[in-house]
Amino acid sequence: MIEAHPDFPSAILDNRRTVHVYLPPGYADGDARYPVLYMQDGQNLFDPAKAAFGVEWEAGKTADRLIGEGEVEPLIIVGIENTPQRQQEYGPNDTYGRFIVEELKPYVDGHYRTETDAEHTGIGGSSLGGFAALQICIDQPDAFGRCAAFSPSVWYGGEDFVRRFEQALPHMRHINFRVLVGKTEGGGLMREGARAIRDALRRAHHPHWRYREFANLTHDEASWARQFPIVLPELFPAN
Repeated sequence: MIEAHPDFPSAILDNRRTVHVYLPPGYADGDARYPVLYMQDGQNLFDPAKAAFGVEWEAGKTADRLIGEGEVEPLIIVGIENTPQRQQEYGPNDTYGRFIVEELKPYVDGHYRTETDAEHTGIGGSSLGGFAALQICIDQPDAFGRCAAFSPSVWYGGEDFVRRFEQALPHMRHINFRVLVGKTEGGGLMREGARAIRDALRRAHHPHWRYREFANLTHDEASWARQFPIVLPELFPAN
């Protein structure tokens, strides 16, 4: 079941957007509470009619299947649509992260049966949305315990961003990071940025992370849809 919240307002960003909320099988039948994964570019997750180039991640179908197979714990997925200000919002600033933590998360926690602590809360995204997920972990480390960065556009923040990420790692040791990228994306530009994040995690002896490079995947929704079933069981494994 996926519920849509159109025109969700943000006083911090001074705009509105649609937010989609995936609810796992059995949600309506009990009173259990669930972990939550907040995903950027939410229009691409569930509906090909709204997705970029008509290709969705099939995130709801994938979650249903993996939960049914006992690979993933039942969870809530919040798909946050982007706006025409996507590049500015997802860039190296803390405003968008404040919107999620101070406005959206309290709404979700107040209207759905969620596990509200950082241990049970994840953040993720692809491309510039993956960069945003990493940025939000830097700015809001106490709010999240899991992070999925698919082909993160680390180049957008440059060396300064990598430096800030590495400096923040002592405050993020509880966060389980997953970073994935195609070897030839952007002529190798995406790969080099992702490797910089990998190297920072390695140098810091970060306790919870995994990095993957794929030979044949490209920078598009279809590729990330194939990676999503790999990451979800690792970040939200069934008990």
